[in-house]
Amino acid sequence: IDAVAVIVNDRIITLYDIDKLMSQNISKKDAIGILIDKALFEIETQKRGIDADIFEIDNYLAKIAQNNKMSLSSFKS
Repeated sequence: IDAVAVIVNDRIITLYDIDKLMSQNISKKDAIGILIDKALFEIETQKRGIDADIFEIDNYLAKIAQNNKMSLSSFKS
């Protein structure tokens, strides 16, 4: 089912979106957090006219977290 799970401003996060991330061995809580962060990031960059790819930034943050022996979610909090 592609039901609405979370609404961030005008962005909809569906159960399917969450399940898709969870299939990559990510907890439900972390998957929701990642998707909310992504939506907020997209809203803010669009508002400011910035063209950036969230996945490139997440990959960069993941490398920093890994270098510091932290999970991405721990690093972001």
